[in-house]
Amino acid sequence: MKTKLAPAAKARVVLLAIAACSLTIVGCSSHKPEPEKVHYRGWIGGEYKSVSILPADSKKTQKSALLITALSTNTPSYAAGLRPGDLILAVDQQPATSVRNFRRMLDNRQPGSALRVSAWHDAQTNEFNVRVGRETFTPSFVFMMSIPPIVRAFTLWPHEGFSLGVVGYELEPVAERKELGSVEPMYRQAYDSKNFRLSDEGWKAWLVIFQTETFKTIKSQEIVTAQ
Repeated sequence: MKTKLAPAAKARVVLLAIAACSLTIVGCSSHKPEPEKVHYRGWIGGEYKSVSILPADSKKTQKSALLITALSTNTPSYAAGLRPGDLILAVDQQPATSVRNFRRMLDNRQPGSALRVSAWHDAQTNEFNVRVGRETFTPSFVFMMSIPPIVRAFTLWPHEGFSLGVVGYELEPVAERKELGSVEPMYRQAYDSKNFRLSDEGWKAWLVIFQTETFKTIKSQEIVTAQ
């Protein structure tokens, strides 16, 4: 004799089946963890924002520049003479207009190399020689499942990525970088050094109940000498 299940019971059975399959997949793909691989990229410190209010002379050649909104004292930029409130107009004689492009350029610079920065400082344009520092980090990848389904806002443009609600992806928010020497990370490290971890977000993608994302855990940020 066949036993009929009530709708609520059927739903519970389905959920348990999905969970069992997920655990099986995770179990089959698990392996002995490998040692963390440390990477490095160029670093000069600071937080930046693209602005369109420029000095009169600069308006003739570009439509935007990068405002330094925060800058710790133990950074290559501060050591070179730059300060919060300065406006970066050009880097190596190329107009500085996009925080994303600026960050990408710094990532690829060799630590210890010189960076020529033109900035509006003390009501005039000045040239600064910034010695690129080194940031070390370990990349990580996360795969997760969520019940109920993952639903995000519907966006196509000008968002960096796309979203159809239950499916989509977001690009790495390169403009948003963490600084070990800024106030909040220093407080968190002093309060709970054992569990302290500072990470930059990476790209993420999702499909109904599944999501993958990456991030970079910052290990150190240091000033280096000339190469």
